[in-house]
Amino acid sequence: MKNAQRPADVPIIGVLTPLAGGFYYGGILNGISRTLAKTGGRMIAIQTLDAGYLNADFVESPPFNSRLAWDRVSGFVAIVKAARPEHLAAIKQTGKPLVMVSNEIPELRCPAVVPDNRGGIRDAVRHLVAHGHTRIGFAGFLVQSDIKERYEAYCETLIECGFEPDPALFYAASDNDEIGGRFAGEAMLAAGVPSTAVVAATDLNAIGILKTLRAAGRLLPRDQAVIGFDDTEAAAHVTPILSSIKQDFEQVGSLAAELVLAGVRGEAVPPGRRSVATTFVARESCGCTAWRTTSDDDAVCARVDPKQELLSTLQTSVQREARNGLDPEMLQLASERIACFVDAAGAGDDAATTGELRDAMTALHRSAPSPEAAAAIVGAIRRYARRAADQVPPRLRTAATLARIDDAAIASAWTLSQAQMREAYERDCLVQKLLTAQYDVSMELLQSDDNDPRELRWLARTQARAGVLGLWTGDAQDMLEVVGVFDRSNPNCAGVGKRIPTASFPPADLFTQDLSSGHLLFAVPVKAGTSDWGWLVTLGPIESTSLTGRETANQWGALLTVALDKAADAQELQTLERELRAILENSPDAIARYDAQLRYQYLNAAATNALHMSTQDIVGRTDRELGRHPAVAAVWEAGLRQVLASSTSTEIEFSESDETDTHWYQTKMVPQFDASGMIAGVLTSTRDLTVVKRAELALAHQAVHDSLTGLANRVLFVDRLSQALTRLEREQGRLAVLFIDLDRFKPINDTLGHDVGDRLLVEVARRLRSVSRRVDTVGRFGGDEFVLLCDKLSEDEDVRIIAERVVRALGQPFSDGDTVLDVSASIGIVVASDPYADVASILRDADAAMYQAKGRGGNRFHVSDPVAHG
Repeated sequence: MKNAQRPADVPIIGVLTPLAGGFYYGGILNGISRTLAKTGGRMIAIQTLDAGYLNADFVESPPFNSRLAWDRVSGFVAIVKAARPEHLAAIKQTGKPLVMVSNEIPELRCPAVVPDNRGGIRDAVRHLVAHGHTRIGFAGFLVQSDIKERYEAYCETLIECGFEPDPALFYAASDNDEIGGRFAGEAMLAAGVPSTAVVAATDLNAIGILKTLRAAGRLLPRDQAVIGFDDTEAAAHVTPILSSIKQDFEQVGSLAAELVLAGVRGEAVPPGRRSVATTFVARESCGCTAWRTTSDDDAVCARVDPKQELLSTLQTSVQREARNGLDPEMLQLASERIACFVDAAGAGDDAATTGELRDAMTALHRSAPSPEAAAAIVGAIRRYARRAADQVPPRLRTAATLARIDDAAIASAWTLSQAQMREAYERDCLVQKLLTAQYDVSMELLQSDDNDPRELRWLARTQARAGVLGLWTGDAQDMLEVVGVFDRSNPNCAGVGKRIPTASFPPADLFTQDLSSGHLLFAVPVKAGTSDWGWLVTLGPIESTSLTGRETANQWGALLTVALDKAADAQELQTLERELRAILENSPDAIARYDAQLRYQYLNAAATNALHMSTQDIVGRTDRELGRHPAVAAVWEAGLRQVLASSTSTEIEFSESDETDTHWYQTKMVPQFDASGMIAGVLTSTRDLTVVKRAELALAHQAVHDSLTGLANRVLFVDRLSQALTRLEREQGRLAVLFIDLDRFKPINDTLGHDVGDRLLVEVARRLRSVSRRVDTVGRFGGDEFVLLCDKLSEDEDVRIIAERVVRALGQPFSDGDTVLDVSASIGIVVASDPYADVASILRDADAAMYQAKGRGGNRFHVSDPVAHG
């Protein structure tokens, strides 16, 4: 990697983070990165969760203990529960500064930066009380410390306002996502919706509640006011528009970076909490008007110069929501172009172009993209246009003049809308590009028979600018060998083969890369399940716009782990095959010699034993005369005659069966020549392939069947489903896919043990077989997830009949010795009578339908709406 050398005094900050994408983690990393960029500093984000980890709502800190990059970095930031206290204590023992984010461990005595969970909640509860609400509920997943703080602030504020918190108005969410909100919403409905307003711990919880209550026919906010927390982009795109509490995660990251840099400089940084303020944003869902676009005091505005008032309004609107701080020059230019465009319209002058106006509006939108900022900007334009119309001399104030000014105001608002739509389109294109790249990477890594995934050539399909892959060289995991290097600017970069201590990985030259434009070094463990290969470090953009932290580099680590596992398994299988072949080759082969008339002339002991006859009874006779099975004798004769006719070797395989078993053999037939060079007979060498054939059949069976239940596994099920969908393209018919997930299986598995859980799964498999038809395919995807493919159905009603049979069968008690287990199932169903898009889509829709069934209490099925999925 050829880059300018990094000055020795420029600090490198290591950021321990469970994940690295999404509005929370990505926002914090953006704030850290931008603050470091001001000092020329560098950052490496180190993921502490295993690659491919799907649940961002983890409760306990992961068992992360790697000292990756410890010799490279000058200080550390640890985001939320990135690592356990003992690992963080080991960092402190090095003397390097450590700053916590959204987490406090008193015994470590570290500075901690946290969003002000309490302040925003207090404002939200007081706002609801001001609306006249007295029965205010709370919904959240109280496992995490920040959610507990929000709940405590809710209770404290109710008491301050003279109301006693009612436990009946607490609605537990199953997680921090939308499904958790749906869970809480169902609880609200089941209780008869006793609250008149609810504060949700997250926006996603709030959105789940909104959708659940609206689906039940409740009018919002009349029947229930709802407030969220986080002020995500989704808040502005639900009905009603969600009131929320805005957190400035970039400011959280920025403050954490300032503290750790102060520690690196040797300054005294006292331990303790530093809070970053949160702001309550009132919208429709709490009962307020969505946004106001008119001035509260037009009389005051009338005393101010219109252009100055326009600039002042723009400054106020943008400053509140600015992504990267206020840009006075941009605001001044935007204000001038808006005024010029409106004034020119009033004067009938076409000199002002919409192109310049469009540029100004685009700059405004990119600086402050929130709907509130857009509403304020539109309001400022309207007020300026109204005052421009008022200042037109009476003799010129014609209907046409006023119409031109009004049109100019509308055009200005339209150009802002265009900027919003353009950004949405660009984002859609980016998402499509990312999805395409991720698909290409997946295919290249999972079908890596021809390409070595360790070489990192697949990174060329991604947004990454550089990368390095280090694999463990020993069991101690203190040394990594560089097996792959990627540099988009230098395709011929070297470095492969170097062995680097874990504490000095990645190589120093990776830190000399330009980390501007929102890029960072991201280290993801190539580790999933029981496999731990090493570390992948990439240089690429921070992903801060998605709702979750499941960024692409995390998926690369998971896919790379699978690819390396696959390569290792293939090598292990090849070794096993070589060993098996060696055993077979060293075993006594049955060797015989035939003359030109196909009569035995010679046999070794192994051959005579195979025929169960003495040598005297065999020599001089053919296989037919010996009474061998006609089919076997015919195969032998055909092979012998081919060798005699062509004077070339051949090989045949055949099987022989008796009353109890079948044996497979392989015979090599080689021509035998006399002294004159004329063919005189055939030499045969027969090997017993029974062991090999049985092993192949067993491997083939295991490859497509679940080892515990014997059901079809994902590979076989997907193949059967693909064939069924293909048939729908050729002929009329219908099929159904039932995605089955057991209710309450995890508590049984956790409390009674995996042996009981396994026996329960085997019994579930038996019952599913018993209620399915011969043409159906029953499969298991892992855990307590089962699938049923019902092919060649006559009517849609047949699906419901089958589903009811499954629900009844799985709803019956399960007996395990003296223990009776009560397990039911939630079933999601997709019925396809026309060719479905693809296998992945039908499985995705069935899975989504299953969650619909589970969200309604389980022990039921839900049929996916075909219209909803195109």
